[in-house]
Amino acid sequence: ITKPYAQSMENLSTVRDGDKGTLGLGYNQVVVTATELGDENPSILANSLFSKKANPDVTSTDVAIDILNKITEVYGNQGVRTQDRYFDNKHFYRYFIAHNQSFVTRVKVNRKLLRVNSSGKVLPGKVSILTLAKNCRTPHKFLTKIWENGKWQERKQVRIGSRKVFLPCINRIVTLVVIKGFGTKPMMLLTNIDVNPRNETDVLKIYRIYRARWKCEEWIRYIKTEYNLEDIRALNWLSIKNIVSFVNFAVTFIVRRLGYSPQLRISREKIKRISKPIYFEKAKMTLYMLSSVIKEVLKNISAKFRELRKEMESDIQLELDL
Repeated sequence: ITKPYAQSMENLSTVRDGDKGTLGLGYNQVVVTATELGDENPSILANSLFSKKANPDVTSTDVAIDILNKITEVYGNQGVRTQDRYFDNKHFYRYFIAHNQSFVTRVKVNRKLLRVNSSGKVLPGKVSILTLAKNCRTPHKFLTKIWENGKWQERKQVRIGSRKVFLPCINRIVTLVVIKGFGTKPMMLLTNIDVNPRNETDVLKIYRIYRARWKCEEWIRYIKTEYNLEDIRALNWLSIKNIVSFVNFAVTFIVRRLGYSPQLRISREKIKRISKPIYFEKAKMTLYMLSSVIKEVLKNISAKFRELRKEMESDIQLELDL
């Protein structure tokens, strides 16, 4: 969450603006979403706001590990932990192994690994992962689409293959899945899921799992656009965190109650027909359609909310610690 002009907001820290690729003032978010292969509407599991200035002795890795612990307490080790390059980190690999959890992680280009020969023997000498990827056979070809800016882009043919590698930080042989054709550098995924390189279904499954994460990113875009999350205007750090928490509550209700409830299926279909969301052509997610209808409903009763706000004590939100 970037706030380039809000100099008076409490605990502003230097963050990277992913949209612009620049550094600025704001707050980091650690977000965990969940989806199933083929599902178009991810669900939020966790969304934590983090400020280095507020917690100078705590790193974003500490925050992420704490959230992973809470997710594990609720869901155990079911599912596959799928993450982008930020999580290409020894702490997360060790966490997943310690908790017997499956993972698929996109790898940074500067990582070095050890080679594993055809008989399963680990060869000495670390090798750049780019070298390993470029020399990896990619015998399987398929057409795929790229999820970008809220929609699937044109189909393109890519090649995919895999090879065994040794990951020193966990002392384990894992699988490197290599996808060539998206750009000048191959996409590289590390996984501890057993993959037969000759079995096209095995290799493609890892890619499909990672591709599902792209749709989870649409959830973050959804929150920022539909709920104006970056338009926070509170100055107090606790108030800022509470606003994010209330947004989480609202979205969780919309997703789980309105978005997926079998009892509301007929109502949901009616909403789809009558709604005209701003991003209809860019994102067909049901959540956008639901939001557009909810906005219309709340717009007609906004005067009542203004009356309630006058009756409430101005500092009441500071008493909450969500």
